Amino acid sequence: NELGPNSADCNVTGLMSNQPRGTNGSYCFLNSTNIHTHGMHMSGIAPGDSIFTRLGPGNTGEWYFEIPANHLGGTHWYHPHLHHATSAQVGGGAAGMIIVEDPEGSVPPYVAAMPEKHLVFMAMDWSLQPSIEALGLGKLWQTDPVESIPMLVNGVSQPKVTIKPATWYRFRMVFAAIETVLQMAEAGPAFCSVKLLAKDG
Repeated sequence: NELGPNSADCNVTGLMSNQPRGTNGSYCFLNSTNIHTHGMHMSGIAPGDSIFTRLGPGNTGEWYFEIPANHLGGTHWYHPHLHHATSAQVGGGAAGMIIVEDPEGSVPPYVAAMPEKHLVFMAMDWSLQPSIEALGLGKLWQTDPVESIPMLVNGVSQPKVTIKPATWYRFRMVFAAIETVLQMAEAGPAFCSVKLLAKDG
């Protein structure tokens, strides 16, 4: 964690007795972090998937995620889950995809044979993020709030994904955002048949 120190003036109700209660509401410790896997079944005890682990500024840490042998295959994601800093970090783009491969024979052969496309969608709310940063007394998001929510796909704005006609693909998708929903829709003259294989894992 190469970020600078958390603000000494930041306080969340009831956590620091030497400061007034409720100084900063729900946002604080924005430069501390951890890692949480979303949708997976594994130990919640450190050094595994513990949301209570706190990696402070200037420190290093290691996480070990032991995936059970009988874990179902699927598309999952990881993100920071430090209480009072989650929205600032996930909304700022700290998230990624985890794929647990399908055990042999667990999906139909035609699905197993499909070429895959991996897409991580991130809605960057340029109005919400600076306000969260200000409430938590952080210094990363120093932009002026604007009413714009650009969508990044794998970190790129408006990327191109190439597919061949008359070919089935398996799209593995993660949508990471704060207070935003994603509605998928077709656009243009092309028509694609779509089937949902799974969601949230």
